[in-house]
Amino acid sequence: MTTATEVKSAPAVKQAAYTDEQVAKVMETQSVNRIGAIHLIRRMGYEKAVGFVKETPAQKVKPVKAAKAKTTKGKTKGEPREAKYSKEAVIKAWDRGLRPSEIAELETHGIKGISSIYVGRILFGCENSGGISPDQAKRRKEEAKRRDERSKGDKAVAK
Repeated sequence: MTTATEVKSAPAVKQAAYTDEQVAKVMETQSVNRIGAIHLIRRMGYEKAVGFVKETPAQKVKPVKAAKAKTTKGKTKGEPREAKYSKEAVIKAWDRGLRPSEIAELETHGIKGISSIYVGRILFGCENSGGISPDQAKRRKEEAKRRDERSKGDKAVAK
């Protein structure tokens, strides 16, 4: 119990476990700011903090695995891979007057299971997937004409 004459003293300030020189040395060796250096010294102690080497992603060493003999299952990267769908079959079907959605529904050999989006890319090209060839540009113009004719025919039937 305290009396009126007794004054409670403030708690003793904890003495720092590091000096400014130590902090400067850790800042220099670890490339951290002052607060980061103080945290390292408090956590690890001065000697460990100075000698500690932080691993950056480039410095991380992966364990070396035993080298396996490389086997190639197919063609090497330099050679073009075999097409999954026959572009010629798609173009022939389009020449017969079928729409891309109708071509996608065909179950013929070479284009079985193809999507209508991929049919459109084969026929008319796409800026995002390799650009547009002259043949594809010609087919684009032809398809625009076909659409105009179909829309005119639909309007005539509606009247």
